[in-house]
Amino acid sequence: MANPRFHQLRSACDFYFVRHGQSHSNSEQRIQGHTESPLSPRGVEQANAAAEWFRPVGADRVFSSPLQRARDTAEPILLASGADTLEILPDLIELDTGIYTGKVFVDLPGLDEELFRAFRVRSWEVVPGAERIESLLRRAHAVWDLLLQHAAEGRTRLVCVTHGGFIQWIVKATMGDRDPKWMPLIRTSNCGIFHFHAESTLSDPGSSPPHPNTGYYGQWMLIDHVPY
Repeated sequence: MANPRFHQLRSACDFYFVRHGQSHSNSEQRIQGHTESPLSPRGVEQANAAAEWFRPVGADRVFSSPLQRARDTAEPILLASGADTLEILPDLIELDTGIYTGKVFVDLPGLDEELFRAFRVRSWEVVPGAERIESLLRRAHAVWDLLLQHAAEGRTRLVCVTHGGFIQWIVKATMGDRDPKWMPLIRTSNCGIFHFHAESTLSDPGSSPPHPNTGYYGQWMLIDHVPY
């Protein structure tokens, strides 16, 4: 897959990705995947802290994973940022963690030591039933495509509330896919904030379509910024 089409931007844009606040399963070190687990009291505090961080920053639109822990994190961010809409985006859901779903992390070696050793090396690619790289990258690119559509309509400050596993692939998509086997491993704290700034190198931002050789400036300004 090619890089997201940042070269088509008509103006500088800021994209924010936020992991949800601590859930009850997080506090137990329990692997969640697609399962629901509400925010813990600490998770609610973290979500409110993230909302206060976004208050002076502002947002044109807020998107959320369909899982409740993400939606409950996104709601206060929506109110504080001044955005007018919370849009549920299915592609922002956490990766499917297969047979490890519902398991406590420290118990994994005792369940199947050989599988756990392979997991430590090859991550979710070896876990039966877990989502594979091809699907994760497809979803990450689909999210970027949607965000760039909104940017083309003049929304230049966009916020996505998602999950620690999936944020890895959002980041990887901006770095190209020359090595599809590379598994990103980036620390993602509860309510950690990731900020990507991008702008096209078009000399005439109004030209349409952009020249195919047009490039862009892109930078991760924040990686796992903790607002509390």
